[in-house]
Parts: sequence; C-alpha cells; structure tokens
Amino acid sequence: NDEYYFTLDHDQKVKFTITTDSKELMEATLKKADAAGKYLQILDYNYVQEQGLFTITALLQAGNYKIEPHTRWAQIEEVNYTIQFDEVTYSDVPTTYRYYTEIMGLSTLGIIQGYTDGQFKPANSITRRQVFTMLSRTDLNLIPVREMIQFKDMKRFSADYQLILPFYSAGIVDGSNGKMNLGSNLTRAQLAKILVNTFDLKMQ
Repeated sequence: NDEYYFTLDHDQKVKFTITTDSKELMEATLKKADAAGKYLQILDYNYVQEQGLFTITALLQAGNYKIEPHTRWAQIEEVNYTIQFDEVTYSDVPTTYRYYTEIMGLSTLGIIQGYTDGQFKPANSITRRQVFTMLSRTDLNLIPVREMIQFKDMKRFSADYQLILPFYSAGIVDGSNGKMNLGSNLTRAQLAKILVNTFDLKMQ
C-alpha cells in the first residue's frame, strides 16, 4: 500500500515511524484533506531520515490525513515498509508523574491540550476561559433557564461570548460586577462551584 490514511478527532502531537528493509533512504509526504476532500501537502513538521528509518513528528489539527512513503529515487523498485503511529506524550509529564493518567486520558479525549512547544505545564495556573473551553469539549446537555446578558468585557457574538453563552444561560456562571473576567485565574473554590453546577453534583 503506497498510502496510509488516518483521522484525528482533536488537535494532538503525533509521531509516525516508517521502517523498511531497503538500503535506500525513505521519504514521506504528509497531506491533509481540505473541505472539498482534496489532500494538500503539509510542510510544517519535523522529521528524521536515515537508512531504513523515517520518523515524522508533527502537531496536527483535527481532520483527515494521509502519508505517502516512497524511496528517494523514482526508479528504485518498490520496497516493503511498515508504519507505526504513536501519540506523543508531553515532555514535562513523564509516566511517573502523579497525574499522568488523568492528564493523558483527558488529552486523548481532546478535552485538554498542551502547548506548541510540546509541554503541558501542569504547574501553571488556569484561567476561567481555559476552564470553560475544556468544559465545552465535553458531552454536556445544558438546558437554558435564562436569557444571556451583555457583559462589559465581552463583545456580543465574539468567541468569548459564544463560549460563555450556554454556561450562563444554564445558570452555571454569573460573572461579577457586570464582567465575566475570563482572563483571570480561578480559585479552587470557584472551580469547585463551576464543576458542581455544570455536572449537577449532589453534596452528601
């Protein structure tokens, strides 16, 4: 098979390792499908090329892709190869990290994402915007109980407005003094309240 197709449900960093018993150098072309289903070449990825091995590492957006492995010279006869697909873990979240399982589990589901430098930065503070962005990626069934209002720090129909709309309408978040303050950090108590309201948790 000269082409390898795959689909990503969410943005993630991936690695493909192509191995062959050929003495020729392997190369590969990575392509992403556009809205019309046409595959266009992607140039923004890192690779390591050596005899018998070709490794591609890339931070890719959700979508449909294909890899076209080939030898450097067109006249070389067809060679056999294998492709191994791996999701790349964060460089600062080793398997021994206390919350490795939780972080990788949510990352695999597309609920949380790391930074473009390959790190997750687990010690960083979290903002209100980041929390609601993560919650918006879960399978929530929020029922509106009130009309959305205009906040001083959000333009109507902006990305922030659309993000908060279902949560405010469902009575999960109220804002403060006419502002939503999405760029501010959350306290543990504020996060606990948001989670209780979002998932309708019952206290015992």
